Amino acid sequence: MDERVLFCVGAQKAGTTWLHAYFQAHPEIHVPLVKEMHYFDDRFGPEAGQFAKRRAARAPKGPAAGGAPLSYPSPAYTAALLSMHRDPTSDHTAYRRLLSDGARPGQVLADITPSYALLDQFGFAEMMRAFPCARFLFILRDPVNRLWSSLRMLHDERRGSDQTASPAALAERYLKGGLAHVRRRGAYDRTIAALDASVPPDRMLFVFYEDLFTDASLKRICSHIGVRAWPGDFASTVRGGRAAPLPDDLAGRLYADLAPIYARLETRFPGRLPASWRRMETVTPN
Repeated sequence: MDERVLFCVGAQKAGTTWLHAYFQAHPEIHVPLVKEMHYFDDRFGPEAGQFAKRRAARAPKGPAAGGAPLSYPSPAYTAALLSMHRDPTSDHTAYRRLLSDGARPGQVLADITPSYALLDQFGFAEMMRAFPCARFLFILRDPVNRLWSSLRMLHDERRGSDQTASPAALAERYLKGGLAHVRRRGAYDRTIAALDASVPPDRMLFVFYEDLFTDASLKRICSHIGVRAWPGDFASTVRGGRAAPLPDDLAGRLYADLAPIYARLETRFPGRLPASWRRMETVTPN
């Protein structure tokens, strides 16, 4: 297969929703109606099968018949999503069909699913096998800031539970070894190692979230995909969360927990980490 496909594999809370909106406005790029396909992580990731179950539980009632292209949300689109998850074919026929649904000839197909960052090298190798012309993009955000944003999102999703009284309470659970799914999503070093083992360097692009909202970064991304540069709406905020300042003492403890990742990233990207990232030499790891 020679489809031109971009896989944006994350990271979670690193501008992927804004990038999805940017791609929607780009005439040479097609994104599916549902932002996150969750196809490869649901098939090959550590939480395999869980997203399909959640989609099935939320499926709207009604006839599954629909025209082409499909509309979202609708029973027809949900039925197509569930069929995609159940597809046993080795060439991922149902996924290909839904990924390209509504695309115009020649457009790059973009799948933006941050949970793909959970895949190991074999999952990424399968993506390369199925889509030999694929390009990959990984957006890295300051690890502590990304984690705090993720905890705030989790708090908003679970508000009302005694165990999620505040984002800070969730941070305490994280520091005590809980919230393993949150920790997995921040393991940049593990994701990068898996990508390095499976994706040729010329097919891989790493971008820092702190630099994302610039013409220069969008030009790099468009060049990587093979499309012309297109202006971005840098004034827009897509699904921005509620502000919640990170207390200084908690920030220091989270940084100490994540200091090994900062160190590995400094080794992987020497001299390239954004100046706004916390300096790893300021805190001694626990």
